[in-house]
Amino acid sequence: MRGLGIVLAALLGAGMAMADLASPIPDDPELMPTTAVSHDRRIWVSSTNGAVKLDAMRWANSLITRMEEMVDATWRSSQHELHIQVLASEGEEGKVQSGLHVSRGVLIHQLRFRNFESLSRIERDEALCHLLLGAYVVAHGESKAKGAERNQWINGQVLQSIPRWFSRGFGQNLTAARRSRNSEVVLDAWEGGNLPLLVTFLRDGGIEAPDRELDDAYSGLIVTRLIMLPGSKERLSETFRRLAEGKPLSPGWMVDMLPGCETPLDVDAQWDAWMLAQRRRVIKPGGLAPRDIDRLRKELVVYPGDFGVPMSSDWATIITFRQLIAHREAPWMPTFAAGRILGLRTAALGKNKRLQPVIDEYCIFLEALGDRKRAKKLNALLDSAEASWRALIAEMGDPSVAPGDPELLPSDRP
Repeated sequence: MRGLGIVLAALLGAGMAMADLASPIPDDPELMPTTAVSHDRRIWVSSTNGAVKLDAMRWANSLITRMEEMVDATWRSSQHELHIQVLASEGEEGKVQSGLHVSRGVLIHQLRFRNFESLSRIERDEALCHLLLGAYVVAHGESKAKGAERNQWINGQVLQSIPRWFSRGFGQNLTAARRSRNSEVVLDAWEGGNLPLLVTFLRDGGIEAPDRELDDAYSGLIVTRLIMLPGSKERLSETFRRLAEGKPLSPGWMVDMLPGCETPLDVDAQWDAWMLAQRRRVIKPGGLAPRDIDRLRKELVVYPGDFGVPMSSDWATIITFRQLIAHREAPWMPTFAAGRILGLRTAALGKNKRLQPVIDEYCIFLEALGDRKRAKKLNALLDSAEASWRALIAEMGDPSVAPGDPELLPSDRP
């Protein structure tokens, strides 16, 4: 990649708040007084907040390692550097910008985050996955002319050539918990006759909003299938070469990817056969699946109008259990508490015994809330329940979810 000039950035697709870049992201020495560099010198993080800087370094290193495993290509510091800039602005929503340029013969990957911690883990993951995929496309653009023409190609087309679903699909394969949840979501839709044909998904570039959960899961499962194929490294290399040539990831592309396929009809038939095989991988009775965790998480937040909670402009869109403590004297509280206890108990039916202690602790809190116990007692009970919830999430091993954070509910996530 030596000899490349400065190249411009294209940004990720819908789903994140971003703005186009007219030039490579400049550093701001007044805002970025310190820079941390990883021991292998491939990750550089600038931030005024030491804790955030460390978190960003760990996150990026972990994600790059996982991407290397999926693509089967080493990301060497002699060829690549990732430069992350973290800015903080009170009152602004989280944003991310991305770009590529060459300096000292090294391809520089740039990410600028504004309010890094306000972005969900999956948003950050998708941003970096998209950027890394762009670098793989550049590496496979051997047919492109050198000099200014090549720079113009990188500037206007490289990152934009990567389909939104493809970047999301890699982001969905970063953890075992996401992969398991994706299988369940897609299988449910497939068995219910609500899953678009694979060739339709590829032709349309995804599933139309508002079904973002199914779109994410479908994208993730397609990438899972690709990286599980025999000779996946060569097949992915051919995919990056195709994108470098400006060709879409169309049904015809999938015909070439799947062994034994000659037409798009073969693609759908083979996909259905693979889905049927996934369906046979049924979780044993009493098992704990990510979908069970999702259901429990939905029971841990409240919406105006739920179980007697009045509709009021004073409420936020989502109400936490902690906020309800201040309303323990409300006449509707016993009705709400009884209804939510029933919902929690139902969520635990037939599930792993590990889920039961968490349910019990939340039910104890809700019983006390319905009995209008003192705020100090209620806060202590809720603290204990949330600690058990955090431990359960840690066991699931999915860093994309944060205990007690309603923003990460599948139905509410951006």
